[in-house]
Amino acid sequence: MIHFQQPDSTFGTQYTAQLLGIPQEDLTAVNHSGLHTIIEGDGQVAQYYIQFDRNSDTSILNKLKLNKRYIAYFRPDEVQA
Repeated sequence: MIHFQQPDSTFGTQYTAQLLGIPQEDLTAVNHSGLHTIIEGDGQVAQYYIQFDRNSDTSILNKLKLNKRYIAYFRPDEVQA
């Protein structure tokens, strides 16, 4: 079973922007969910993700590697928890 956790406050705006490869100002200019954690049934982190509002500034969204649902996923080894 996979569990989805609420946004992790450990990751601030500056770190999240760096993870996404965009300036902090760009991140604060778009609406997003914050960085969430997906936990496997055994308690291990499976992935992290952040979802963006599709009505946000497209010039910023186009800089990001998003799927069709405007979600960016990260492997645990990409995120310094």
